[in-house]
Amino acid sequence: MQRTFKLMAAFALLTLAATGCKGKAKVDAIGILQPILTAWQQGDHATAIKQFIEADWTKRPLISSDSPLALTEKQFAALATAEQEAKVKQFMPQLSDLRELGKAVLKAGNDAADKKDMATARKHIIAVQQYGDALNHVDHPDIVKLIGQAEKKM
Repeated sequence: MQRTFKLMAAFALLTLAATGCKGKAKVDAIGILQPILTAWQQGDHATAIKQFIEADWTKRPLISSDSPLALTEKQFAALATAEQEAKVKQFMPQLSDLRELGKAVLKAGNDAADKKDMATARKHIIAVQQYGDALNHVDHPDIVKLIGQAEKKM
């Protein structure tokens, strides 16, 4: 499995080199979510929320190929038990961030609605619904899909 991750990382680097490191290639290599999560994890919640509502949640990859969350359920199930446990330890904090990020965007939308700024509120709510759809994609582990389903119901 480690070899697969190394091959995927090498492929991503080759893709970047071949395309001249243009913006689209960078997003393709790191996933739509990574810059948003990075801003969130660094405490820059305003930037993360802004990037979140501007994101195109229909684009792929959603999750960076080097993240354990990028594994499909089938890939995860094929791992040895010890490897699965290690991956779970890696992705549990990320799952929490995914959930908290969605809640923060929804709260920002509700705050906008309270101020009678319905256009902004709508943008936030639609972004959360699209985010939920994106997380619920077939290529993600079941635990990520569950977060996606929960986000859509918020």
